[in-house]
Amino acid sequence: ALPSRTLAGDCRIATKLPRDGQYTIEIHDLQYAPPGVSFFRLKVGQWQFADLAFPPAVTRGQEVALELLGTTGGAKLPFKAPTDGDVIPTAFPNPQVASGPPPSVLLSSLTELVESNVATGVPPVASQASSTGEPPVPTIPVAISGRLDAPGQLDQYRFAVVPGAKLTFEVFAERLSSRIDAVLELRNKDGGVLAANDDGPMSIDPRLEFTVPAGLDTLIVVLRDSLEVANEQAIYRLVVTNADKPTSEVIATAKSDVTNIASGESQVFEVNVSRRGYDGPLQLSLGQLPPGVTATGTEILAGASGTLLTLTGAGDAASQLVTSLMLKSPDGTVSARVRTDVPADDRTPVWLREQFAIAATPKSATPFQIAWADAQPMTQLALMSKPAIPVKFVRPPGMLGPIRLTFVTSQLEPRVNNQPNLILALRPERVVEVPVDPPVVAAINALKALDTQLAEAVKQAAVAQGDAKTAADAKVADLTTKKTAAETAVREAEAKAPSTSELALVIPSVLPESSCDVAIKAELLNPERNIVLRTAYSTVRRLAVLNPIAVKLSGTTTIEQTLDPKAGAVVKLTGKIERLAGFKGDVNLTLTGQPGGVAITNVAINADQTDFALELRFPVNFAAGEVKGIKLIATGPPDPLTGNQPIRTEVELIVKLVAGS
Repeated sequence: ALPSRTLAGDCRIATKLPRDGQYTIEIHDLQYAPPGVSFFRLKVGQWQFADLAFPPAVTRGQEVALELLGTTGGAKLPFKAPTDGDVIPTAFPNPQVASGPPPSVLLSSLTELVESNVATGVPPVASQASSTGEPPVPTIPVAISGRLDAPGQLDQYRFAVVPGAKLTFEVFAERLSSRIDAVLELRNKDGGVLAANDDGPMSIDPRLEFTVPAGLDTLIVVLRDSLEVANEQAIYRLVVTNADKPTSEVIATAKSDVTNIASGESQVFEVNVSRRGYDGPLQLSLGQLPPGVTATGTEILAGASGTLLTLTGAGDAASQLVTSLMLKSPDGTVSARVRTDVPADDRTPVWLREQFAIAATPKSATPFQIAWADAQPMTQLALMSKPAIPVKFVRPPGMLGPIRLTFVTSQLEPRVNNQPNLILALRPERVVEVPVDPPVVAAINALKALDTQLAEAVKQAAVAQGDAKTAADAKVADLTTKKTAAETAVREAEAKAPSTSELALVIPSVLPESSCDVAIKAELLNPERNIVLRTAYSTVRRLAVLNPIAVKLSGTTTIEQTLDPKAGAVVKLTGKIERLAGFKGDVNLTLTGQPGGVAITNVAINADQTDFALELRFPVNFAAGEVKGIKLIATGPPDPLTGNQPIRTEVELIVKLVAGS
């Protein structure tokens, strides 16, 4: 048996043994090259398993009968979908004989229908959609779950459409762990193929964006399997939505799924949000927390791409639990469970990625702390700047490893062509490592040497007799006194050691967020610098993003001008450039979006200048009326720390031309 996507890369052999006797099971890495010590768990027996559930998606709050696809004998379970969340694992009918992970069900906000092979002229029930092409599917947006379980099967769904409508057709099969390779076709009512797709941009599942042409009122969606798997597990889910009215949704991810919180200390979860069709505020709620643990930073502002969720411990007892994190809009119409961020090829079940392990522990015997130390706390993130931020820390006594300092932010990782682009990220200019002060190292090493000598002296005193015993005891007493003095020397050296450092924050010239959370992260390393022993965070600051270039027009952004029938019209733009947050560079002003035939002037404002004047010249044959889409763009110098991308701000103008006499 080879690794199976359905089993998240694991293997299964289901066979009927021909006779009684001794059999050998051989297990090896696929490439015979495991990455170091690799563990496995083998189960042998007469087990029931289910790899998929049908339907694979259910509308939130809806009740259905779920069919488990595997060796459960076609078991159907009553299932009521929760009103929140995205994915939920099902339950086996008989857990005692079950093997493998339970299949998951997608929770949807769409109308979810199930394929039905009804006879012509017979309407399907409300929760079904006919895959014979008649009658039409009653609504868009909609999702339809079906099965291509016969060789050469074509499933056809008829939709009534309006010319000019922009529709998106997407099939989920491979992403559901179905074994089919789906092919999607759009046909007219005469059978002519209008569009087709086999593989989408990020999956072998097909996807089409289609604008309904003039004269077309009916669209037939046809699905087939190029592999002709033709069994009960050949399932799919077809999703049809309005491309110009996308469903509002958010995807929330966290960088970690486990944390330990000592009493009196805090840990930070980096939670990011990708938005589609919704840009408003979001509230983060947590399930149960260990006693004494509280959460702050649960609000994500409108337009923001995340938050730094801070968990603080205050209790004395040790406890642990597994909880969940949920995002919701104020009206509850947009919601999502937070999932652990994983690589694209990760095989962890989605429902498991929605579980977070949190443990509360008693107060640590040795403090480890990090804090902001700026006398005037920064309140803004000025684009294209690099503020140096002083920090202070408390190092645990007796530790010889350095402290590594960096920043954590709520910024969504910038990506270009689906690849990380760190030059657009809020980031430290460099990661700072603060070594142990040399006098502290010397004092600790001296103490360790005395510890070794004292341990040896105690051993010798334990076996010595007579005069040798007296001398050995005297040596133990002398070394004990010296050890006490050495311990005092260590404490004095640690008290005198520097406890401050500086960390420069690179703020790129391009930052789409309106605000970002920022905190300082300190990691205590072992002397070899290859193991993180402890982690501490400063308080979180929520900082507004500031563009240091502001365009101040002398008048309003709506300009009225008379259009002279002999001279045309000259629209003059005057104003000032304001430079904020210490910015002192040159600024170029350009006009874009003007109609053809309109002459413009652009201008460069030197660093020591603020006033500007530009013109738009409309020709005599230009029609009177309102002209929109013209933008005045101010651009600063290129930023070498952001790939030479400049600061940019723009003002949208409206020109009203009034016909002259």
